[in-house]
Amino acid sequence: MKKAYVKGDDTLAVEATVVNKGDESVRIDRKYWALELPTGETLRHEGASSITIAPGGASDVNVSFGMEGEGFASIRSATLIVGGVFVGDDPSPYPAGEIPLSQGAVATASVPAPIASASAPEEAAPVEGPPAVAPKKGEEGPTMLSPEADD
Repeated sequence: MKKAYVKGDDTLAVEATVVNKGDESVRIDRKYWALELPTGETLRHEGASSITIAPGGASDVNVSFGMEGEGFASIRSATLIVGGVFVGDDPSPYPAGEIPLSQGAVATASVPAPIASASAPEEAAPVEGPPAVAPKKGEEGPTMLSPEADD
């Protein structure tokens, strides 16, 4: 994941990089990418374009999801469903996984401040924001949703 952000109130844009670590070319069909909301509703990416990645290669994949009405104003978390991975000549798409997205600060481990003198070490600054939930073993942590930058 590179970033996920809300454009206006009604569009969530996701920028990711897909790396092919296999021995065959893969084709990524973005129409199989979806966004699952906390309500259980699933939004699909409306674009129908594919990206082919050679073995050992990588490509940026950008998708967006629209939601009318209230839009994404009240959504604080969602799950990006990554699918549509075609390996070699196999005509069946494979799911690649799910990526949790959340809005707000994720706490990070504090790094001790350098020692100013041997007799009086400085105290590390406290970490601001809510505590982060540690991912389960083998899972990636949450990716931040951030508002669109003002131009």
